[in-house]
Formats: sequence, structure tokens, C-alpha cells
Amino acid sequence: MNRSGQVLSKMSKTYLFDGLEFLFIPNINSSKVTFTRKNLARNGGASVAKKFDQDTTTHVLVDTKVYLTKDKISAGLKNAKVPKTFQPGKILNQTWLVDSIEQQKLLDTKEYIIKLDELKPETRKESPASKQHIENLQKQETKEKLIAESSTGNPNERTIFLLNQMAEERLLQGEHFKAKAYKNAINALNNTGDFISDANEALRLKGIGVSVAQKIEEIVKTNTLSSLNEIKSDKEHQVSKLFMGIHGVGPVSAKKWYNDGLRTLEDVSQKPDLTSNQTLGLKYYDEWLERIPRDECTLHNEFMSDLVSQIDPLVQFTIGGSYRRGSPTCGDVDFIITKPNADNEEMKEILEKILVKIEQVGYLKCSLQKKHSTKFLSGCALPPNYASRLPEYSEGKWGKCRRIDFLMVPWKERGAAFIYFTGNDYFNRLIRLKAVKNGLVLNESGLFKRIKYVQGKNVEDKTMLIESFSEKKIFKLLGFKYVPPEQRNFGANNPPSKLGKHLDQFRIDHKYFDKVVKEEIIDDDVIEVD
Repeated sequence: MNRSGQVLSKMSKTYLFDGLEFLFIPNINSSKVTFTRKNLARNGGASVAKKFDQDTTTHVLVDTKVYLTKDKISAGLKNAKVPKTFQPGKILNQTWLVDSIEQQKLLDTKEYIIKLDELKPETRKESPASKQHIENLQKQETKEKLIAESSTGNPNERTIFLLNQMAEERLLQGEHFKAKAYKNAINALNNTGDFISDANEALRLKGIGVSVAQKIEEIVKTNTLSSLNEIKSDKEHQVSKLFMGIHGVGPVSAKKWYNDGLRTLEDVSQKPDLTSNQTLGLKYYDEWLERIPRDECTLHNEFMSDLVSQIDPLVQFTIGGSYRRGSPTCGDVDFIITKPNADNEEMKEILEKILVKIEQVGYLKCSLQKKHSTKFLSGCALPPNYASRLPEYSEGKWGKCRRIDFLMVPWKERGAAFIYFTGNDYFNRLIRLKAVKNGLVLNESGLFKRIKYVQGKNVEDKTMLIESFSEKKIFKLLGFKYVPPEQRNFGANNPPSKLGKHLDQFRIDHKYFDKVVKEEIIDDDVIEVD
């Protein structure tokens, strides 16, 4: 456990061109090539200048497919008011931008510098473009198109990235209403293919208010967000974030501890009134905060499948959450466990046998709940013969303690449970909202119809099961096409280009959605899937 008191944050996304400002020549968006390259630059973290600024412009990028000669480049620089005193080594061929993105590193500019004194002067009559020149141009355009498509495809990616960070920070502070405002703006930006450059353009999009619109304009103009930087640099925020990395600690406890004078994890460990879960959270602080590689999750699944086959070979294991959605890393491992024709009581008995077995072999390191029936939250570690198959482990060493949840599901409820425990949370809210609008209820046990039971003067609200076994049938009954698990990553980091054909069927009335959440028609008493 790191006790230095520094915030152990998740690895943030890095950008190739952070801190750089590019002026494109020609500086017009009518050209598809120029438009694409500007988007690539923005998505790479750079600012794109509307005009040359001696204090902020770091590079001038010239399209040498448009300006072929010394005279044309000189004229282009003059029209853009780039002074002759501007550093010659900072006037580059635009292919430097494309090649840097393709190789995922900031390339040396030496081979891309445009040296005017070495270029040929313009002749009276230019020769027609050669076949080889045309082929090279086509190859370059194809390469740029592929690079652009490998990004999110949204010209507002940088803005979305910073707004999402703001939303996460507000959630950590317990300010859910403010976080919702940022999420709404992110969804609006995801749903437009246009680059939003100022507050007025942002305000035209549904779901964006004045305050967030102003922040969008700030991001575009400065490539950063001052309010986000202020939050991150605030001492109380840093310490609170450190404390909230402890399992079982939320914004209220973190703030109280800060006000009580606590500043480090060492300070917290001296508190006499920590809950058992908070004590365990301190013990396994680094291991539970770290994302689990997908390969390690797979080994946990193999280990448990092998172990439980000794108890009952018919028991089936599936990892839910972000693992089932195809993520390369997971926050924890959610085992969805079922057995053909088994009811709730039999699944409880199977869980008891599993717990005895994993404790015997040493896989179970700690329990995070006193009572359990069909759900068990724990910390577990791979034994040496499994852990040694991972690159960072050596023979004879146990794996890291990871957060492992065992979710026991009756066979007839497996379809509903798979939807519920696969997530993500935003996707689950949308699909449950659709159920509510149709007079239905969807939870981990099934899809139910709301009915009114009348007996004399008494009217009772009841539900009747419609479907619970088949995932695909539940989707169909709700009027949706089936969405594969790996395409259920709805939200800020997954714009329309990644959701493809499944997006339109989930477009919703945001006012109704807010009303449903506020009135708690959609319950939030769920296991948060990573």
C-alpha cells in the first residue's frame, strides 16, 4: 500500500500533441484533407489556430500537395501572416502529423522541415501530375482515412474527454446533479458529427446549458479546462480522492476525515472506528484500485470452473461486467453462476459448498459481507500454479488479491441476470426505462408486466412474469434488436461510431428519463457493474 499520501489515480489517457498549437496552411475547411487533419490534431490533444499568434502557435503545418513550389509556400505563409522570423524548424510538412499518429509517437521533425531555400522556384508552366504522384496522393489519403476511423470518429473527442473527467470528479464529490449535466452534454456531443467550436453552437444542442457551453468553448480555445485543473490541484480534493480509493469509503466519510485532520492512508489506518470493510480496503488498497488485466480474469474463471467441477460438474460459470463486454481490463470479477434446472434454494446450497472449498484451498482471502444467500462479495487470489502463467508472476508466488463477487442465479432467470450483471450501468438504465414506458418492470429476475389486482374496494399493484430465461427474447419483447454484450458500452467514451446500428433504438426523452430516475421508478439498489 502506498502511504505517501499522494493520490493514486488511474492511468489517464495521454495525447501526442498536448501543449502544441498548429496553424494549418491552407487554413480552410472546404478541403476534406484539411478538415480531416485538423480533427486528427484536435483528437491528438493539439489546439488548432484560426490565425497565427507569435505567443501561442508552436508549429505551422503546410499541405505540400496543395503548395507544390517555393513561391506558393512563401505566398501561403505571407497570407497567413507568418513572419520570416518564425523558427524555420517549426514549419513542417503536414505528413509529420499523420505519421506521428500512425506510429503513436511524436516523430523527430528533422525529415519534415520545409526549407524554402532548398525548394525549386515556380516555373511558368507546371508539368502535369505524374501517375506515381497521383498514386502516392491516393495512398496518403487512404492512410489518413484509416487513422481517422481508428479514432472515435467524433471531432469533439478532446472536449468529450475533459467533460467526462469533470463528470467523474463531480461524482466523487457527491454532486450527482452537476455530473448529470456533464453527461448530458457528452451525449449531445456524441450524437453530432459536427465540430462544436463555441458556446453558441453548443447551446443549439439539446441537453447543453449555458455553464457547460462556456466550458466547451474554453476547451476548444485553450485545449484545457481551468475548473478541472483547479479541482485536481485542490488539496482537499486530492486527499478526499485518496481516501475514496479505500473500499467502503464515500464522499461523506472522506470529507469528514479531511476535516478531522487526516491527510494520508497512514493517518486513516490509525483510526479506531474503521469498519471491517474499510480495514480490508486499506490492506488491499493498491491491489483493489488497480485494473485487472483480462488474461488474469480469464485465469480466475478457469480456476473456479476447474474447482467447482469437483463439487458439481453441471455448474456453469460466466464472468459478467466489463469482461463480458470485451474490456481489456476490469475493476473486479463478477462471477455469474448457474446450473441447468436449479432453483434459488439449490443455488444457495451450491454457494455454501463453493465457499467451503475456496477457503480450504486458500483462494478466499477475505469476506466483505457477514451474511450471504445468493450473493457473496469477497477478495480472492490465484494460487501459484495459475498465477505463474501471468508474465509478472514467478513460480511459487500467489497472485494479487482481487475483488471477486459470486452471483448465484436460478436457471430460469439466467437471461435477465445476464442483462443485469453485464451492464454497463447506462445501458441498463436505458433498457429498464424502456420497460417502464411500456408498463413493464425489468430486473435481474426477469421482465414483468404491471397489473392491478382488484378485490372489492382494495386495489393492489402486482407483477406477472413475462420472460426471464432468454436474453434475446427479453430484447425482442421490449421492441429492441439484440445488442451483443461487447456493444453495450454506452456512455461518454463510446460515441455513435462505435455503437453503430444499435444506437437509434435507444434514443430517449431525457426529461422523462430524469423524471423516472428522480422518482426512483428505476431502482438503484444494484451491484455497480464496472
